[in-house]
Amino acid sequence: RLAHSVLERVASALVRLGFSPQDLFHRMDRDKNGLLQQSEIEEVICSLQPDLTVSERQAIWASFDADKSGNVDLNEFARRVEAVNAAPLVALEDKIGSLQRTFTEQGYGTYQVFAAFDANQDGHLHIEEWREAMASLAPNLSREDVDAIFGRFDENDDGYLSLVEFTQFFQDAIDRRPELAQADDGWPVFAPPPPEAPWEADLLDMIRESFSMGRAGMEITEVFRRLDIDNSNTMTREEFDRMALTYNANLGPEHLESLFRKVNLSGSGQISINEFIRRFG
Repeated sequence: RLAHSVLERVASALVRLGFSPQDLFHRMDRDKNGLLQQSEIEEVICSLQPDLTVSERQAIWASFDADKSGNVDLNEFARRVEAVNAAPLVALEDKIGSLQRTFTEQGYGTYQVFAAFDANQDGHLHIEEWREAMASLAPNLSREDVDAIFGRFDENDDGYLSLVEFTQFFQDAIDRRPELAQADDGWPVFAPPPPEAPWEADLLDMIRESFSMGRAGMEITEVFRRLDIDNSNTMTREEFDRMALTYNANLGPEHLESLFRKVNLSGSGQISINEFIRRFG
């Protein structure tokens, strides 16, 4: 599932940019030998989805290199990307994005929305509960769109939406859609992260480990939301400092400033969810 989720985001980015899987392959094939190696795939894939975690990069490579040959040819690559069928997915994502904005404008978070929809409080949403909620919150959506969105959430096709399914798609398809910097030819530009001093890497890796599913018991996007105390959908410098000092109370202002710059790659002064996931996911 992890590799498929990443492929969906990459394929959707290609559709939005107007490029084909073949365009992407030739862009990655730097030595023009008709084969891709892991380093070639990772560099360009990260230009389309800069916040990919180590485990996601490993998963997508394993998905492409199914025969464990260490190389991927054009047919293997194109077949894998085209299987996602991203064009209708992009159209559906846009509708879901509009739906999420409706939730936000009405002051609802993902968990509050789910609880409000779950009329019988059994921890799952049936299609009828979903339709009733959509008729109230998003009356502009057609019945077909409402059912299509439900089907897209229902990852295991059991006819019910669990809280995990409900939140995961918003997080993967909407929250993690990056704002891509593009070169003159329209292709996204990937800027590698700055090198970290040993003490910085040790501390940031310690934080990353504590945020893992095994330790935290929740997805990294949910960790971000809980640390986002002012609900700005970014991590402010104050919120970051509070987090870092939890792991090392002896950090001085200059240490905190340096750590913040290593995570806030955009230099915006606020850490986005994509930047947070890239370093701590």
